[in-house]
Amino acid sequence: MHNLTFFPVHPSLRPYVSGYMLFEHDFLVPDRPIFSPKGTAALTIPIDVSEGNFLAYPTPLDRHYFEAGVPLLFGQMSRVGYASTLGRFKLFIIVLTPTGLFHFLGRPVDKLTDKIVDLEQLGLSGVKEQLRTLFASSQCPKGWAMGLDALLSDWFLRRGAQKQHLDVSSICDEIIRLKGNLSLDGQLCGGRVSKRTFQIHFKQQVGISPKLFCRIVRFNALIDAMHAAEKFDLLELVVAHGYTDRSHLHKDFKDFSALTPRQYLRTHFEINQRVERVLVKNRGRFSNDS
Repeated sequence: MHNLTFFPVHPSLRPYVSGYMLFEHDFLVPDRPIFSPKGTAALTIPIDVSEGNFLAYPTPLDRHYFEAGVPLLFGQMSRVGYASTLGRFKLFIIVLTPTGLFHFLGRPVDKLTDKIVDLEQLGLSGVKEQLRTLFASSQCPKGWAMGLDALLSDWFLRRGAQKQHLDVSSICDEIIRLKGNLSLDGQLCGGRVSKRTFQIHFKQQVGISPKLFCRIVRFNALIDAMHAAEKFDLLELVVAHGYTDRSHLHKDFKDFSALTPRQYLRTHFEINQRVERVLVKNRGRFSNDS
């Protein structure tokens, strides 16, 4: 059984949260699926995970085991990760916007890039207990989504949006709209800041550099296009997605999936593509509605 269900968030949360996802899968044989960067941070709540399953990130030696009801915070990811799975795998995921983690924590997030941490390590034991209570009180995914809307709305209302003289969220939206093909060499923010200042603010608010964020967005747009086409020509994809040549395209595949394009499609494509399609679809809708 394999299921991926998306739940929208309350409109007031759209600047911070892209949506909620319920991922369910029964792995009948041992598997080692990859998970590639999506351009966002996330809070993951294990609902029902068989004993011994873990995530290996950012290296194969860094193992993160699941405990039912104990949330894990995934900082911005810049590289491919692996899971070791057998049996039941059921997760509820709070997918943040590119700048959502910055507003959630109220401080720069670049120190959390490529990290998976317990909320207690961030001084958020109260939020951790609220999440555990919410998911223990009901077995209804829609109920979880409604409860999260209330919990997160209260959290962001009390914390308030982080006041910055440079808010990069609109630039993130533009990068996503252009599928990663946005030149960052021209006038940024109407020429109000230098390129260096912009890069510093972007990394503090998103967790990675604007150039790397563009690469990740472009990579996910690429795999979505590969899936949508009955047949595809790599040279056409190179041109369509702004790569300089095939080796440039292959480098992104190796960096973000550790595979060649054809290996990725054969072995690890389905769930990564379905997640990215949900994120892209709803990012665009949320950006237009905001």
